[in-house]
Amino acid sequence: MKHPPIAVHPLLDADVDRVIALILRSFDTAVAPDYDPAGVDAFHRFAAPAALRARMADGAIVRVAIVDHQIAGVIEFTAGGPNRPAHISMLFIDPAAQRKTVGRTLLFHAIDACQQRDPSPERMTVKSSPIAVPFYEKHFFQATGEPTNENGIIATPMDIALDQVAVWLN
Repeated sequence: MKHPPIAVHPLLDADVDRVIALILRSFDTAVAPDYDPAGVDAFHRFAAPAALRARMADGAIVRVAIVDHQIAGVIEFTAGGPNRPAHISMLFIDPAAQRKTVGRTLLFHAIDACQQRDPSPERMTVKSSPIAVPFYEKHFFQATGEPTNENGIIATPMDIALDQVAVWLN
């Protein structure tokens, strides 16, 4: 099945509200049912526009996937460095765009951006929601511990060695 082209761009400030709406729509549909009310509230605070802008001011990188002139997905990550891993904070795809390679494209973009750093980080980590664990496993991330529950947010710590990824990025 051929999917429409996907373009990846930096998040523009003018698009923050639309991106937050996409994140919350995706979270509330797919992730929130696994969380208690405290976890849902904690995530909503984490995903608030002011919180996202503050993380970006502190060095978080946010990229959006554009499909048919619409924002179809978003990834937020830190690029890491020689002694600290890169880390994915959020990866959300609009429910209508799921299973159309948008998530994979954003993940590959983030990995490539980290590998382009000099020096590049050795690993990339994520604290995956229960529903996203199979996605990350499909892309060679491995669980590094048992699921945790912090402030009602359930997450499985996972990571991947970035030098292992070079083979399947090309």
